[in-house]
Amino acid sequence: MAVEASGMDVQSLFDKYLYKAYNMTSTTWTPLQNPQMATGITTTGDDFENMLSRVLTYDVMSKNVTDQMEIDGSKAPISPSGDGWFGHYGMGHWWECLGYGTPSKFERTPLPKVCTDSHI
Repeated sequence: MAVEASGMDVQSLFDKYLYKAYNMTSTTWTPLQNPQMATGITTTGDDFENMLSRVLTYDVMSKNVTDQMEIDGSKAPISPSGDGWFGHYGMGHWWECLGYGTPSKFERTPLPKVCTDSHI
């Protein structure tokens, strides 16, 4: 959608809005023409630290935007990822509540209050 809306190719979008914005000088996303969004990124500890630092200090995105990204987008009745182990998913963020979905019969239930209250 971003490629279509911007008229930019996907690697130019990554370069402008991810790599340069977050000072991620050693990060790539492959394959180049049609990147695998779930598993195609390769990064380093330094680059990941740069990204996390800028996310947590709101240097690139405002707190308002980050707050919107952290809304649980897969809470019931929507199904989460299907593995249950990581919890639910917001826009670019996992709601990590390790083990809440184990056994798997619980993976499609709302996160327990202890998970939502901890904001992790």
